[in-house]
Amino acid sequence: PATGTELWRWDGWNPSRIGIWRIIPSALAAEGLCFVATPKKGPVFAVRPSGAGWTVAWQTKEVTPDVCTPLYYRNRVYVLDGDRKRLIGFDPKTGETKCSVTPPGKEAFRASPTAADGKIFCMNEDGTASVLAPEDLRVLGTAEMGDRPCRASIAPAGRHLFIRTAKTIHCVGAP
Repeated sequence: PATGTELWRWDGWNPSRIGIWRIIPSALAAEGLCFVATPKKGPVFAVRPSGAGWTVAWQTKEVTPDVCTPLYYRNRVYVLDGDRKRLIGFDPKTGETKCSVTPPGKEAFRASPTAADGKIFCMNEDGTASVLAPEDLRVLGTAEMGDRPCRASIAPAGRHLFIRTAKTIHCVGAP
């Protein structure tokens, strides 16, 4: 951090060096690991960085988010496979699957899951917003927001949720 000098680099996400691969989801840091989601059909890696390099703690192809950034909440890592419409909660240290759900709605997900107040929020492209319980991913409720395509993540702020559709920004919450 003092000089900005690169100490090491990890390129395990593209072992075949495919030139058209791109990383859209942001990396996530939690539990001393860095979680990296790779392009379509590629794995999700849990990487343990150190001053001298890195080691892969675990990886899975059970879900491949392509666009959605993983979420760390209440000691779990949640990965949303937007194309297959599947959200999985993993033990961050072992990669063990703890819970899984196909959220309601027909369209794919491009928005990342978010969390606040003991709930996980996600919204698919047709504007179906879902509220899920983090412990088992049980669906607590849904709302049809309309104005498709919807690609923005639901943004919690204080006691409110900001939900952006193609034409409207909604504010939902307690006064």
